[in-house]
Amino acid sequence: TVRRKLTIAEGLTTRQVLALITAADGLTGKMTDNPGEGALLPETYFFSHGDSRSDLVGRMARGMKDFLAREWLGRAENITLKNLKEALVLASIIEKETGRDGERARISAVFHNRLRRGMRLQSDPTVSYAITGPLRLLDRALTRGDLKTVSPYNTYRVYGLPPTPITNPGRESIHAALHPSSN
Repeated sequence: TVRRKLTIAEGLTTRQVLALITAADGLTGKMTDNPGEGALLPETYFFSHGDSRSDLVGRMARGMKDFLAREWLGRAENITLKNLKEALVLASIIEKETGRDGERARISAVFHNRLRRGMRLQSDPTVSYAITGPLRLLDRALTRGDLKTVSPYNTYRVYGLPPTPITNPGRESIHAALHPSSN
């Protein structure tokens, strides 16, 4: 059997991931449900010709659930997050804030400090998501007017975390959300 692979990059929305799965040569069947934003673990997945698209989505969702649960058990003591959902939401914001491994823990620390102090997160990627939602990416720079967008995702207007993740975060961003730097 020839093994095929599909690489899912960190920071893609679930809609983008499902589009890649739909277009993947060799997978069969339709996907029966949308697992929701942030539910799929980005990495390289191997499959055989004839494997089911729904089964692959299920593997991705189980991968995210299992990895997040393991990371939660080893989380830092000083974090402000109350549960796995909050960890996933913060990780998704960190994922969109930077692609650099060395910056993730520092960005996480900034967000944890703001949450602890009751401040707004003021994250540009949440504003972009507030404008476009999961349907598309913002194809322009943010404006000052964008920062006034009324949405529960706009962390320039609302306090705390958005109601859901804004993307599918990778392992490094999840780790950073649960292990902020101490300086």
